[in-house]
Amino acid sequence: MAIPIGLLILWLTGIGPLLAYRKTSHSSLRRNFTMPTVAGILAGPAFYALSDWALGGRPGPWPLISVMLCAFVVATIVQEFHAGARTRMRQHKELYPLALLNLTRRNNRRYGGYIVHLGIVLIFIGITGQAFTREVRGVVGKGESFQVGPYEMTMDGFRSHDDALYEGTTIDLIVTRNDRALYRLSPEKRFYKASEQPASEVAIARQLNHDIYVVFAGINEDGDKAVIQAYINPLVAWVWIGGIVMILGTLVSMLPALKPGQSEVR
Repeated sequence: MAIPIGLLILWLTGIGPLLAYRKTSHSSLRRNFTMPTVAGILAGPAFYALSDWALGGRPGPWPLISVMLCAFVVATIVQEFHAGARTRMRQHKELYPLALLNLTRRNNRRYGGYIVHLGIVLIFIGITGQAFTREVRGVVGKGESFQVGPYEMTMDGFRSHDDALYEGTTIDLIVTRNDRALYRLSPEKRFYKASEQPASEVAIARQLNHDIYVVFAGINEDGDKAVIQAYINPLVAWVWIGGIVMILGTLVSMLPALKPGQSEVR
């Protein structure tokens, strides 16, 4: 139930700016909704066609709807900024970049809110990526490899650590793609002496399109191989980027707006 409610909220985020208070007519609805609707419709097949290459799988109904709604909302935001900037260009004879800047400074709450909406879209994109998470369990000794999506992980050996706080065993994994070494990941398994509790220190390689997340789960019964849980989590970074964009939009909304007579950027 949470997924449909979340997508409904995302849709409302997009249609809100298109419904002018007490000024909505059939002609304005057609004009305002045409470009965002077309963008959303086109995003569906484009995402379906590219998802296997980009994310390692085909989307189900909910991820597909999510991406279409994200495209719809982004198109409404672009449309609102563009329409406002074009109006300022006609009225004040400004260049397009200056028109965008002065538009935002004059109407900071409105356009700061649109920036917040963009941050929400980016967060939804990051959440949508979780539908494509891949998990692989590998049991490997030194020099042995296992495959995780497009990556090959080769175990480079064990390292031990012992101090007053804990005993630990670390494994070193060389991550390659197309025979090119990309990362050296070193997850660790610890045993804390005071609490007599085990803990896992994960290793993460972060990228814009996905994170590689590796857990050292333990050692096999023979004591010569590491048991590893490896995950590819797509689009996680976009949740954080979306949060930053939301904060930026909030700050823009909180700035004092320019009043009539105050100077603008020329």
